[in-house]
Amino acid sequence: MSEARKNDLIYTIIGVAIMVPIMTTFNKYLVYSQWMEYPLTTPAFWKQVGIGICQRLPVVFPLQFFVVQNYAAKKTEEHTHPDDSWVVKSIIRVGFSILILCPVLSLYSNLILVIEGNITSVAGFINNWIPKMVQNWCFAYFAQVFVAGPLNKHLFGLYMKHKMAKAAK
Repeated sequence: MSEARKNDLIYTIIGVAIMVPIMTTFNKYLVYSQWMEYPLTTPAFWKQVGIGICQRLPVVFPLQFFVVQNYAAKKTEEHTHPDDSWVVKSIIRVGFSILILCPVLSLYSNLILVIEGNITSVAGFINNWIPKMVQNWCFAYFAQVFVAGPLNKHLFGLYMKHKMAKAAK
């Protein structure tokens, strides 16, 4: 594996480790706050978040690493000018990433609800999937731009600084 690909792998692992818990907590809040089955302050709510993280990580990582990164990079290059700042390019890239991730992961989450028996009809599936997808897109975009993205860049920068210092010795 090339050094650049290893760095992509580390960057993706950090990003997924940040974003999956954020989005899982948001989605569990959307689901359980409506039913008030588990208020936010209870261990049962956080148990559901833990289960959700375990259900999503095996899907999110390969999707992000093998599909979304390449697609978002290609589309960002097509829709930006070389003179655009890195901030503009980052914001556009996040948008393209989330255009894929939100529908796919909302669909996956709904399939989990079908398997658990919480959704029993096609109409119920669609009535749950479309609004959740829109809510997820709005939240994920801003969470990625303002929280997860900067944190990911900072942590990856620390990793690279450590790696460079180790290589200099």
